[in-house]
Amino acid sequence: MVAQQILVLLVGVQIPTGLQINFYKNMSIKIRLQRKGRKKKAFYTIVVSNSRSPRNGKFIEKIGFYNPNTNPYTISINVDKAVNWLIKGAQPTCTVKSFLLREGIYYQKYIWGKKSKN
Repeated sequence: MVAQQILVLLVGVQIPTGLQINFYKNMSIKIRLQRKGRKKKAFYTIVVSNSRSPRNGKFIEKIGFYNPNTNPYTISINVDKAVNWLIKGAQPTCTVKSFLLREGIYYQKYIWGKKSKN
């Protein structure tokens, strides 16, 4: 409601009341890396967490890991969990999105089903 009033003030266009605009398009749930290991020997777990929680803080679910120390580097992601969170609307960070694209997981959310409205 407040956002619609701001649009009216800035743009001067009245939005019909029946039309609902989703101003919170980006969920506060992120798929991101959580750093583990010791100094200069880091490895990362891929977790689903609230975007406001710290990098190594609380997380909702662990869905995989990434180890840059091996040659070649190791990426392991649980496909079912990752696609489930993508369908729910979780936003991957740039690095995790590149991993999901490389593994062929990112576009499976369109194969398994559209974004749920729940």
